[in-house]
Order: sequence, then structure tokens, then C-alpha cells
Amino acid sequence: MISKIIIILFLISSTASANCRYNMSADIVNNVMINKKENYTCKEEGSFLYQFVTKEEYSRTFTTVFFLLLEAL
Repeated sequence: MISKIIIILFLISSTASANCRYNMSADIVNNVMINKKENYTCKEEGSFLYQFVTKEEYSRTFTTVFFLLLEAL
């Protein structure tokens, strides 16, 4: 029972998606590349569990569920 709960929590918390962009710029002088600049930026959203706890639209639901589970114990 506990192992199933741990596995489910791990699967929920480990999923995340990222929106990544790669930009590169350089100056070319006499067919030689100089001042090469690479920029790799990612905008990553947190996992579902993180968003569920921190976002305003889900925070009341999380609090209610947490206290109901706490009361049931």
C-alpha cells in the first residue's frame, strides 16, 4: 500500500515540461568566426504537484484536501 503511494507521488512529481530556445551569434572576419556567443534558455514549468501547491487557483483545493486527509488519520 505504502509503496504504491510512493510510486504514484514520484510519478506525479517527476513530470515536467520545458520550452527551450537556442540562440547563437558570431562575427565573421576573413572567413574566421570570432566573438561566438551561444545562449540556451529554458522556461520550465514545475511539476503538477508543485503547481497544485503554489498556484493560487489550486491552493485552496490543496489546503482542503490536506486537512481532510489529516482529519481522517
